Amino acid sequence: MKLTIKAPSSRHSHLRPSASKVEGGLLETVLKYSHIYHHLNAFGNFPEGPVDTAERLMSYRDDIMSLKPRFKPHLGLMLTKRTTPRTVREAEERAGMEFLKIIFAASSTGSENGISIDDLEKYYPVLEECLNLRIPTLWHWERPRTKSGLEIPPLEREEAAIEDAAEVLKEFPELKMAIEHVSTAAMLRFGEEAPANVIMTVTAHHPRSSYGCAYDEEGEVTDPFLHCMPILKPEDDRLAIKKAITRGNYKKVHFGPDDAPHASSKKLKGAPGIFMPGEVAIPLLAEMFEEEKALSNFESFVSWNETDGWFYGWEPTEETVTLKREEWAVPFTYEGLVPFWAGKRLGWRLEKK
Repeated sequence: MKLTIKAPSSRHSHLRPSASKVEGGLLETVLKYSHIYHHLNAFGNFPEGPVDTAERLMSYRDDIMSLKPRFKPHLGLMLTKRTTPRTVREAEERAGMEFLKIIFAASSTGSENGISIDDLEKYYPVLEECLNLRIPTLWHWERPRTKSGLEIPPLEREEAAIEDAAEVLKEFPELKMAIEHVSTAAMLRFGEEAPANVIMTVTAHHPRSSYGCAYDEEGEVTDPFLHCMPILKPEDDRLAIKKAITRGNYKKVHFGPDDAPHASSKKLKGAPGIFMPGEVAIPLLAEMFEEEKALSNFESFVSWNETDGWFYGWEPTEETVTLKREEWAVPFTYEGLVPFWAGKRLGWRLEKK
């Protein structure tokens, strides 16, 4: 049995810079496992310096393009303390900025360069400029602390940020907002009930694995290679997300792998992020859709659709990929990087062109 679909799109990937002193130059390794995608949003939240100016965006693009990717990279800025409306205008005019990425401080890798979620209102002029230019805003919605400064448990951070997301939409009801890596039933409901200009991305790992696969009852990490942000959620949330992607509203829900690789040495020291090669992600998702008897919906979730056209400005593709029914074992490592589902078997496999 074979299944041919339009080439998938990654609406959320982290391509590390090749010159990174922190990551040791993972771009060359990771890029080759992303060629299955036609469109790819590449995020630049780097600890040694985020992509937050036109100059850095152009440098990041040059870094990627020097390796001759087969996908179309789409790049934007990260919102930092030095971002102004002028920053956005210059990046859009000079460097072809395609989105603004918001990762709040203390919420993810590289987030030390992000703004505090409690300071968001100070940056409303930046959001106003994005609205004026019709630039999409892509959000990591997690609230790490209460407004009084108390730490919020990781399991509760996504739901705790719903009120903040609602405030932004109240102020900017027509803002293009993508809620990235949705992992809870509560945020899923919020996104589904929001206006049409609010969409969501979902990873392959949140609907496949649940909290107990990576953490113990005290919240300690038991499998560092499954540790990610937002963290894996309890079974009820996992099942809600799985149902949403397999039988979902594809004007709202789209695939974004949040492919965030780290060297094994960093993972063993607690770095959050999951390495999800395209050749693993797409068969893994096909398996989930088949389990739900929803293979007919598979292409609508992973590949280009009309929402990608008006939201991101992407052009459709006629390129295709084919999966065949063939059992195989996911490698334990890809050039030293441990992937999701390492050593486990999958029943679908991508045909190599």
